[in-house]
Amino acid sequence: MNIFSKRLKSIQFLRCVAAIMVCISHLLQLNGYHNIVLLHIADSGVDLFFVISSFIITWLFIEDQKLPSFKRAFSFLVKRLFRIYPLFWTILFCIVIMHFILHIPVTKSDVNLKVLFLLIRQSFLVPQSWTLSFELYFYFNIFCFMCFCRKRWFLFVAVFWFLIHFWLFVSTQHQTIKLDILLFDSGNLMYFAYGIIVFSLLYFCPRLNQVVFILSFILGIILLFYLISLEQINVPYTRITVSFYYGSVTAMLVYGLVGLELQDKIIIPNCLVKLGDISYSIYLWHFFIHWLGILFSTYCLFYANLNGIIKVCFELFIVILWSFISYWYIELPAIQFSRNLSRRFLS
Repeated sequence: MNIFSKRLKSIQFLRCVAAIMVCISHLLQLNGYHNIVLLHIADSGVDLFFVISSFIITWLFIEDQKLPSFKRAFSFLVKRLFRIYPLFWTILFCIVIMHFILHIPVTKSDVNLKVLFLLIRQSFLVPQSWTLSFELYFYFNIFCFMCFCRKRWFLFVAVFWFLIHFWLFVSTQHQTIKLDILLFDSGNLMYFAYGIIVFSLLYFCPRLNQVVFILSFILGIILLFYLISLEQINVPYTRITVSFYYGSVTAMLVYGLVGLELQDKIIIPNCLVKLGDISYSIYLWHFFIHWLGILFSTYCLFYANLNGIIKVCFELFIVILWSFISYWYIELPAIQFSRNLSRRFLS
């Protein structure tokens, strides 16, 4: 069984799940619901995004890499940057325009080069974009791997990379060193290691009994809801334990579901695959759609007086609908342009 033999629909399904989890959680909070269990699913949705991203990027590296090549590395980086920046810039532009229309001041610190290129911890105008800084940092590391690393060395280099970042993370948590560069003091970088581990397990041991994958997936779901319930009662965690628990659980979900698909034991409906395709748009647009809803409610009393849950459902529907448009007219053209640019560079 070759892990590269087909498109993994399970990955698209998990991306769909992660985006919807984050979107629902944020919309509930924005509509005034602050004390329900579902609010805590946003964090696990982001963790799932990181693990999936690492899994996919590792897949691409192993599939394409033979010998170190700056050209292939640059091609990879171009595709990744065009995957992130065009949609982010579009949303940032729309939000700035909305601020001007509503006479809400926008300062230079809200829109500068660091914000435009996601070189900050968090953007005030696009608050959920903080995750993209981690993605970009991971892409840059993979770019370096592709420039200098042979395919057979990748796992050794990846382990070394993980140990360095884990040491930096633990040291900053215990204040052994003070480091506030490229988000080293956050455990979110650790989730990328879990994606590499999941890929390695499936790549080197793909023919395990399906019971292993079923148990991994079921146990992952049970542990995920258990961790969410603990957060509901405010059980204290350190950042290190959070990274370990949620990283392990999300890795189990990815490992179990992808493993079952590789053995042709599950079939993912195409509608869920399509939602996975637009997951990035869902993730970035939902705050803007909610703010449009607030603006609309000032002109429509009927909408303003609707039940909060109904508003959440309506806004979620609009987010999904708009995300399809965004995917077709912003994401896909950018992806196609990056592919054409990459081909010209490699030719």
